Amino acid sequence: MPDRPPAPRRAKVPPSATAVVLGLLIAAAGADRLSLQAQGASPAAGTAAEAAPLSRALLDRYCVTCHNERLKTGGVMFDTVDLGRVERHRELLEKVVRKLRSDQMPPQGRPRPAAPEAATFVAALEAELDRVAAAAPNPGRIAPRRLNRTEYVNAIRDLLALEIDGEALLPSDMAGFGFDNNAEVLAMTPGLMERYIIAAAKVSRLAVGTLENRPIIQTYRIPPVTRQDARMGEGMPFATHGGLSARHTFPLDGDYLFKIRLGRNDGGGTIGGNIAEREYHLELRIDHALVERLTVGGRFRGQVKYTLGLAPPEDDVVHREVALYSMSADEDLEVRVPVEAGSRVVSVGFANVAPSAFEGVGDTVVADLAALEIHGPFEGKIPGETPSRTRIFVCRPSSSGDEQPCARRIISTLTRRAYRRPVTDADLDPLMRIYEVGRAEGDFETGIARALEALLSMPAFLMRSEARPVDTGAEALHRISALELASRLGFLLWRSIPVDELLE
Repeated sequence: MPDRPPAPRRAKVPPSATAVVLGLLIAAAGADRLSLQAQGASPAAGTAAEAAPLSRALLDRYCVTCHNERLKTGGVMFDTVDLGRVERHRELLEKVVRKLRSDQMPPQGRPRPAAPEAATFVAALEAELDRVAAAAPNPGRIAPRRLNRTEYVNAIRDLLALEIDGEALLPSDMAGFGFDNNAEVLAMTPGLMERYIIAAAKVSRLAVGTLENRPIIQTYRIPPVTRQDARMGEGMPFATHGGLSARHTFPLDGDYLFKIRLGRNDGGGTIGGNIAEREYHLELRIDHALVERLTVGGRFRGQVKYTLGLAPPEDDVVHREVALYSMSADEDLEVRVPVEAGSRVVSVGFANVAPSAFEGVGDTVVADLAALEIHGPFEGKIPGETPSRTRIFVCRPSSSGDEQPCARRIISTLTRRAYRRPVTDADLDPLMRIYEVGRAEGDFETGIARALEALLSMPAFLMRSEARPVDTGAEALHRISALELASRLGFLLWRSIPVDELLE
């Protein structure tokens, strides 16, 4: 995840702020539309009563001349429109309102109604359309859809206080009508489900910090065409050029090995930037604190007599050593240091030793960074506290007899947040059985990690859907529940699961 700042964390929403958000949205959308069911007299009905009676005199005088069954101008026919049955012609009459309000119709050069007459007709037509809409609302079809990649990353962040690299875990999402959260394109395929299951295993190990986190290699690369002659972003320290910064999650307390790889020329093996003659200084930092300052290059300053790439004389030993060094100068650019578990910003860049990155090079090429490899953890230890562990372990068992109730409390809390609704025994019992399997294999935390992995693979977490009451038909309208509204608000406002205040 090079050179990309983490997604902004959501501030905890106080109850008063939540009430304000809900009030504003309900006021803006209309309580009748949000409830999806008209009850009693609606505001639209009151407006209709106050408006003038709807008459088709204006249509007959100014519109039917062109828009009739014989001419069919623009595919519109007003002589067949029955204003007494507005519900049959909603789409067409909504267009009439827009055209008259914007003064687009009748066209210039044709007889046009006086402004007061047009305003009276539009007000009456709008009132009638609103009355019909309130009497028979059409909220549309709510299709089940999976969390897209952005929503998944944000949900993990807010559920587990863990920053993850979504691009490394999940494929990019298709777009529908320009939006990557369009339900029509967010189907779940077997291949995608497999990726989500693999992601769940990695995320659960990172969040809990179990000793199952074996040493791995995480590589952060820079595209070869990237210019590296200036500071590379806000994550980089001042007085540096080139390099990269990445947010990396260290799962355990332990030693980690950092390997720096320099960029090669187009030919393949030779490091660029006149590495044999020029000395470069690199700075490795973790959370902006300097860890190590490394030096590379300049071993053969003043000794290069031939242009690399041209065949030197067979007896020119120095030139052959220069060629070998130019292909392997970065082999020793590695540092092994202890790092505490947690999400940290790692950066490596070239220190500025001159006002310009090009000064003293003799050409317009400087050495650049190709990749940063992070190996580990080695000799890892379970961390005491991290933001993720604090979020997960809401209780600690003091004895073996306390483990089962504590595990159920932990899993219940996580499941309620992940599923965005209250949970039942039917939700918890399968997860508790998986916890027991993990507990038998290891310890209490191993069992929690197993249950968390299963939870993050469940359709109730990965899919966004709304249940239809059992006593309603397929086409019948029904109220959405307060929790379903909270879920909608969470994904609308933050593209993530709702905060606890909304769930309550």
